[in-house]
Amino acid sequence: MNHYKISALEPGQYQVSHQDQIIGHWIYPKWYARHSEIRLSNERIWQVKPKSFWGNTTEIFDAHGTLAEFKMCWNGSMQIQIFKPGQTHTFYFKQKGFWKTSYVLLDANKREICLVQPDLKWNRRHYDLTIEASEQFEALESKEIILFAIIACADYHIKSISSAAVSGT
Repeated sequence: MNHYKISALEPGQYQVSHQDQIIGHWIYPKWYARHSEIRLSNERIWQVKPKSFWGNTTEIFDAHGTLAEFKMCWNGSMQIQIFKPGQTHTFYFKQKGFWKTSYVLLDANKREICLVQPDLKWNRRHYDLTIEASEQFEALESKEIILFAIIACADYHIKSISSAAVSGT
């Protein structure tokens, strides 16, 4: 298995690395921002924004169009769609178990291709992630964009859990 590390440099700023090489950064301009930017180490820049006011569907796009879209499903999982010319690839991000704080990324056939482990520190407002990727994931053409979609999905889930814990007190 290959390991990817997503490090929270500060609230709203994440760095993605693999074998000590930086793949890119995800940057939110403000802690409450709905729009953000992904800056890859090869100097490409992707924009991220919700598709609607409610924010249950989010797009990653560049000057050429939409690259990916992820949305919340009725069962609590998230569907990730990667768009390539003439084809769409679908993945699912979901919690590994009801009481667990780990997540999995499934391919369209519901086979596990990544395990996502958050390093939650409740005294901080941000967290790190470790992704264990299978050989099937490594063979994907769009793995960079999927990595950033995983960050967004994990962020959404962890913030949902955090807000539920705070509102329940």
